[in-house]
Amino acid sequence: MFAMYKKKLKLLQEDMATLQEDIHRATEMIRQASQNDFSAFDKAQEFKKAHALQDALQEMRGRVQAYRQSEQSTMWVMQGQGKFSELIREDFQGTEDLCEKILHFLIQYLEIHQGGFFLHREVNENEAYLDLVSCYAYNRKKFLQKEILIQNGFAEGLIGEAYLERKIIHLDEVPSDYLKIDSGLGQASPKELLMFPLYTQEKGLGLIELATFQSFKPQHIELVQHLGQNISAAIAQVQSTETMQNLLQESRQIAEQMAAQESAMRQSQEEMVATQEEILKRNLQLENLEKKYQDELATKQAEIQSLEEKLQASQTELEAKKHNILLLQEEEQNKRNRDQKISEEKLVELVEKYKIQEDSLKAQLAEKEKLLEQIQKENLAKN
Repeated sequence: MFAMYKKKLKLLQEDMATLQEDIHRATEMIRQASQNDFSAFDKAQEFKKAHALQDALQEMRGRVQAYRQSEQSTMWVMQGQGKFSELIREDFQGTEDLCEKILHFLIQYLEIHQGGFFLHREVNENEAYLDLVSCYAYNRKKFLQKEILIQNGFAEGLIGEAYLERKIIHLDEVPSDYLKIDSGLGQASPKELLMFPLYTQEKGLGLIELATFQSFKPQHIELVQHLGQNISAAIAQVQSTETMQNLLQESRQIAEQMAAQESAMRQSQEEMVATQEEILKRNLQLENLEKKYQDELATKQAEIQSLEEKLQASQTELEAKKHNILLLQEEEQNKRNRDQKISEEKLVELVEKYKIQEDSLKAQLAEKEKLLEQIQKENLAKN
């Protein structure tokens, strides 16, 4: 009897030792699990006695892993929201620059392969477009041109449908001809698509389309849902700022134009006043000159009249003198004629007188020649 009790006690001691060993192992597994290390649970089959504890640990493992995954997903979403908040606090060069940085952030943070950012552009009440303003593929910016027509309440394709219905569209089966992603190895269709529209309470702003070769996880969609309103608010704020800046720029331009026009008008008025003053001055000078010329003209006219009178008197005097000269000339001519006649008469008398004297001299010469000839003959005779 004692031997049987001794044997049972030994078995009980062995069971207790095995149970203590299982408890020790379970404690170590719990400690490792608290550090997010569940590798020890793979050895749970080595438990020899604590089968209920093994089942409890496996259940705890599932719950802890689910909690850890949920916590990690929540933390990942919160970190994404925080990084996005840091992103939108940066300075941007405009709406397209903001869209480009938001899209680049989403592609990097979600670790996906391609994305496009579409902005709403209204043409009129019945017609608008979704313009592709930014596109990334394999973390590289793509320069593509694409626009989706929205007309009379209808839009083209899945993007237009998601935009008009204001709902997120998640496609886990993408048609082969819907979209191709370019890579260094060629073109391939993505596995899944995620499209989410951007709206404010007042109006639609645009849509973001994301594509991946893998799968979108629930936390991806959760982050997109959380960021949708923030992205819309950021775009609306930047667009409002751009509108205000454009209005301010237009106001400044109008003010500058008005100031320039006012300055030009003031300058024109000053020039007009100066011109009027110059005209008045010139008119006064002209009046003075005219008065001076009139006075000088009157003086000249008086002088001319006086000269004309003097000339008339001179002409009268000249006519009288001319008449007197003619009379004198006639009298002189008459006198000259008389003198000439007297001179001719005297000349005739002198000619006659000279002729008489010549005849007398010739007679005397002839007598002297005869006398000389007689004397010569007498001399010859004496010899």
